[in-house]
Amino acid sequence: MKQSFRKLFKLALLLVFIGSFTMFVYNQLQSIKAKNAYEQAESIASETTAATTEDTAESTTQAATEETTEEDTKPLVWQEAPIEDDDPFIAEFAEKNLDALREVNPDVLGWIEIPGTQLAYPIMDGDDNEYYLEHPWDKKASAAGSIFLERLNNSDLRDFNTLIYGHRMMNGSMFGSLTWTLKPNWYKNEDNLNIKLSTTNTNTVWRIFSIYTIKPEVYYLKTYFQSNEEHQEFLDKIKSRSIYNFNLKENLWKHTNK
Repeated sequence: MKQSFRKLFKLALLLVFIGSFTMFVYNQLQSIKAKNAYEQAESIASETTAATTEDTAESTTQAATEETTEEDTKPLVWQEAPIEDDDPFIAEFAEKNLDALREVNPDVLGWIEIPGTQLAYPIMDGDDNEYYLEHPWDKKASAAGSIFLERLNNSDLRDFNTLIYGHRMMNGSMFGSLTWTLKPNWYKNEDNLNIKLSTTNTNTVWRIFSIYTIKPEVYYLKTYFQSNEEHQEFLDKIKSRSIYNFNLKENLWKHTNK
């Protein structure tokens, strides 16, 4: 009886080992597959674009200063601040060749980078919140998935609250390196606090004003607001949760009815 139990126990251990090893190999292959896909994306996006830095800056400024004539009851959206033509931060980022990426996949919305992390990827704009959980930008199935836009958000990124998703991969890829932002030596470094986001129409910089972790909730899942009061309440709550006070002035919150 004891010998039979030992044999069964050893067999169970062997099966567990084989299963764990198989899963490890699978995850490694998936990571390599995703790494190759995004190295290809980086290579394609780095090709020379036809648009000049001046053209990009002009389109950004035009979008920023565009006046609204629609009713005041429409949802509030961001009003982009004008960007200086000679801003080297923007000029460098404007070189991303998004048109070349869209020739491979029309769902490519833009490109996002956060200094001091490994996050530098195309942003996908799919029909739902499921597909790009398991598909990289080239649409070849992979557990790493993509960085993608919440389906409730408008693709022009002018909602008050734009949600972007990504897996927290253990190897630091995708959103995995965002855990670095929780460390004082990261968030106290001014060079790390500007998120670069590029689309066909604009090249923008977004300033970080809050960093925090929470348990699953739905409070964040709100893409528009009907009043300045609702908007400010939302911002205040997010700001109050931050692990660090970034001391941003209230006049940095720019908005308009559109």
